[in-house]
Amino acid sequence: MRTIPALYEKMDAWGMLDYRDSRYLWVFDMKWIPVKKLSPEPEIYVGDMPLTTFARGMGGDYWCFLPDANGTEPAVCFCEHTEPEGSVFASSLPDAIFREIVFYGSTACFDDAPTTSPANVVAPANVVAPANVVASNEEAAHALFRQYAERLKDILNDKQIAILKELAKKPLTWQTTPYGEWHALLSDVEVDQILSAAIQSPKPPLPFPIRWTEDECEV
Repeated sequence: MRTIPALYEKMDAWGMLDYRDSRYLWVFDMKWIPVKKLSPEPEIYVGDMPLTTFARGMGGDYWCFLPDANGTEPAVCFCEHTEPEGSVFASSLPDAIFREIVFYGSTACFDDAPTTSPANVVAPANVVAPANVVASNEEAAHALFRQYAERLKDILNDKQIAILKELAKKPLTWQTTPYGEWHALLSDVEVDQILSAAIQSPKPPLPFPIRWTEDECEV
């Protein structure tokens, strides 16, 4: 039995889930699966509870809806395709979308050659972009976050929309992380601060064991 929140069905009706549609909602590492293409059979279980896979990550990982025993909105969990454990990523679909967008603001994706589509750029670590390149990508980053703030008004809450509008004005700054150095809108600390203030903490926060169907398990 599939668990699909009403919001996901609305997003499907709005054309946000089909990449061939001009209204497609691009979110970092979430390749949506339109409702009519959702698998009728579960691919992952938590105990005897089936999860509904609604998106795939760039590395082949799974984004799933975790049913709630009380019948309220399902949580969003993330399951790496090579691991026997999953984790609750967000308590709701809006929070999951917001969290992933904010995280994108801390990545190296804007620190590369000028482009009109920064969403498709992943820069190598430890490469310092020239000042004119940073300025160009800063404009692209601001345009992207302005678009998020406008398009997600019916999905995110007012506080989250206000944060996206602020990020659409924030300069790219040099960030040093355990994984490399690059220009980004946010530091890891700033990401944590924003998420602590703007989304409900997912429960349970710790990884939980999952059971894959035989044809999906790669552990």
